[in-house]
This record gives sequence, C-alpha cells and structure tokens, in this order.
Amino acid sequence: MSSRSKKLLKVIDGIRSWNISASQVNSHGSSPDIVELLKSDHFQVGKIAIHGFPYHPTCMAFDPVQKIIALGTKAGIIRIFGRPGVDYVVSHPSSSAVIQIVFLVNEVMFF
Repeated sequence: MSSRSKKLLKVIDGIRSWNISASQVNSHGSSPDIVELLKSDHFQVGKIAIHGFPYHPTCMAFDPVQKIIALGTKAGIIRIFGRPGVDYVVSHPSSSAVIQIVFLVNEVMFF
C-alpha cells in the first residue's frame, strides 16, 4: 500500500473515531432531554398565499378610476389586482361561474 493510501486511511479512521466519541457523549446525557409537547393535532394545513394567474378565467373588468383589474373564474372566485400590495381574492357562496363583472361607483357587482 502506498504512503498516500495509508495517510488517507488514518484520516478516515480519525474521523470515524471522532464521530463515534461525539455520539457517545450526546447519548450519555450531556445534553438535556427534550420533551416534545407538540402533536399533529396542534397544526392545521391551510392556504397561505395564492400565486399566478387565476385558474379558468371567464371574465375580466377594468376600473380606470381606481386602476384595478378584476378577473372572474369558472369556480366562482374573483381576483382583484391593483398597484403593488393590492391583491384580493373573494368568492360568492355558490361555486357558479362568474360570467360578468361590472364596476359601479365605489362598488363592484358580479353575476
């Protein structure tokens, strides 16, 4: 065996012995035991954010006064876009498609 191979084996053995001794120190109680109080019942999966263009858009309206665009979808959802930071999602009780959006003075009406 060459001297380089012997040196490499010594390095690997040193790493193994260091790793084994480090795991034995942690298993003998040098670190405090952590009691897990959290359970899966404490968490609930939910939608955090909506990204991208609405799925199955059916209609669109633009209000030049407020400078906002509203997009209606086949699932009954309306997404309103405006300047940066203005992005709202609303829906009506039924999941019927939104077929028309009309902006009124300071109001929005959808059919």
